[in-house]
Amino acid sequence: MAKPINYFNIMKKILALAGIAFFVLSCSNEDMDTSATNDRSIKKLAREVYPEFDRVMTDLYNSEYDIAEGRTYQDLDKEFYVSEVYLGVEGDKGLAGYFVTDSNRRTVYLDYQEANDIVDQYEYNADNTLSIIRFDLTLDPNYPRNPFNPSSPVATNGKFFGWGDYERGPCEEINGEWSRSVYQNYYAFGVAVSTRTTYELDGVTPLREPCGPSVHVD
Repeated sequence: MAKPINYFNIMKKILALAGIAFFVLSCSNEDMDTSATNDRSIKKLAREVYPEFDRVMTDLYNSEYDIAEGRTYQDLDKEFYVSEVYLGVEGDKGLAGYFVTDSNRRTVYLDYQEANDIVDQYEYNADNTLSIIRFDLTLDPNYPRNPFNPSSPVATNGKFFGWGDYERGPCEEINGEWSRSVYQNYYAFGVAVSTRTTYELDGVTPLREPCGPSVHVD
């Protein structure tokens, strides 16, 4: 005679298996959540986002820095992506500088020495050599009214970043003729940090543009 089916034991087994499955799924979901949290908390170093600058950043800060999430800024026909860099293992020791990448994929790093009003620009040339240029922010009379950060207003005739338009100096009399110089300013976040003279085609003679008042010699 067949034994009667013990539905109670079957239900116990089903519930036990369901409990094991729930436990496995719960552990799996917890692992996924932890991984996502860890990913967000991992400090970003240059080798992760700007690998060509890894050596520069290590030499400057000994890996004790944090690159923050960047933001895009529009300047006429160009876009600039700017990422702030903070000192300290947790990025809690103050601002160190900025990475700036334009829409032509040119990337520079600006080491900002706030106490001295100095910015050192690091950039790799086409031949992979490193160029370092020091800028004195105080040379711009608009500084520090326009503080050195990407959110500060751009000065009149200025540009957000890079070489600006041609500008003219004051009208001057030289050897009985009136003329003025032509030059360009290099801007970093609207601060004019460098100036270059425009030259004649010979590359030696500074370009001077005629201006008034006219001088008549008898």
